[in-house]
Amino acid sequence: MRTLGKKIAPRVLYALTAAAGALSLLGIVLLAVAGGTITQLQGATAPLWLLEGLYALGLALLCCTAVLAGLRRSAVRPCPPGLRAVLWCAVAGAVVLLVNAPLAHLGRQLLRGDYLSVLATEMDPVSLGAGIALLRLYLIAQAVVGVWALGKLLGRGLAAPPSAGSRLGRWLSRVSTAGGQRAVVLSGFGALLLGSLILCGALLGRTRVDLTDGLQPVFYGESGAGMAYVDQPPLPDTEDRRTADFWRGVGYEVTPSEGLHNGDPVQVRVVYDSAAARRARIQVSRASRTFSVQGLTERYRTPEDLPPAITDLSDRESRSLIKKNLRYLSAAGDFAYDRERELVKAQKVASYLMKSEPGGYNSDRYVALYQVTVRGQVKEESSYRTAQQDFYYYTELGGVDSDFVAGAAQVTGRYFSRRDEVHSLDQACAKVEAAFSTYTPVRATQSGQKT
Repeated sequence: MRTLGKKIAPRVLYALTAAAGALSLLGIVLLAVAGGTITQLQGATAPLWLLEGLYALGLALLCCTAVLAGLRRSAVRPCPPGLRAVLWCAVAGAVVLLVNAPLAHLGRQLLRGDYLSVLATEMDPVSLGAGIALLRLYLIAQAVVGVWALGKLLGRGLAAPPSAGSRLGRWLSRVSTAGGQRAVVLSGFGALLLGSLILCGALLGRTRVDLTDGLQPVFYGESGAGMAYVDQPPLPDTEDRRTADFWRGVGYEVTPSEGLHNGDPVQVRVVYDSAAARRARIQVSRASRTFSVQGLTERYRTPEDLPPAITDLSDRESRSLIKKNLRYLSAAGDFAYDRERELVKAQKVASYLMKSEPGGYNSDRYVALYQVTVRGQVKEESSYRTAQQDFYYYTELGGVDSDFVAGAAQVTGRYFSRRDEVHSLDQACAKVEAAFSTYTPVRATQSGQKT
């Protein structure tokens, strides 16, 4: 390993460091162009493709530099300060890029168009902004180091120098001195500082706006077929024409917006004209947010899933209706009761959850079937005899879902008449199901049947 380390020339390490600095300068430009694409999640662009390739190339270059510089340091004792600086700068740069791996992953998801899950589970807006800021600081620092390495490289002579009489030869001779190297480094640092000041000056005076502040999508419908939209908020009151033009061009996109269940994540993305934002001196700090679907109507699957608020109300109102409608029994049986008619018992023998078409306009209904036993006096010539007979009576209650309101509910019912020819429970159940032919009947099991 020591022999291999001695073969690594210092100019190779300086050349690799200078190349990393050149990539950093390119990265600063690309990040300035594609930074909005990342923070606003606007999909793939050419600068973003270049940034992803630059990230992979820069990480490979820094790892290679760190390995070669480590071998050189272990083989040459004492190691010159310049080579130690190359080693530690390469290690620090590789660490910074590895720390920003989630940011690079988000970029790849943007290029594939599948970024919603990454934003919801791996990258929150605070981490996103911090990662981009850290990456910018690293790129500036790496560019400065690259300029310094270029000065060291030129001082050692990368290639055969041109003639001393030429302008390039005279410039290289001055750069070869220690003062010349310091001048190169300071010039590079000054150029970076000037560029940073120009960039900051371009951003000064801009109003930072979070376009998702106070945003709340509207969810409606039933779970499984829910829909979402965003109400257009009122335009801000402003006398500035450019600002008003910007706000008039703001729109909202909800993804997905149909077929929603409670608990599903949806992303609201604010669409705006970036050119209008620049003219209005507006800097958009956030243009998308993820929300969790809530408030959609939940439908019950079986009668056993119904809460007591529904079944108890049906039982109570059904028994009241059975007593009130005893006077109509003369048309329901095979004979009439002449006097002393009384209710012996009313037993619930079956119940249904009648399910309407999913996403339709009709609500589900709870239907209860009762076997009603009535006793009365029947006149035969000059005397009366006691008679007793069973009848079937069913009630229905609409609006059966998670939005059920007992105060607005109404229970209705009817007896089967003689024309229905209902003499058994099976016949009664068949008649009930036929009466709700446009629904899907779900009958309660015997174990879940209340009496």
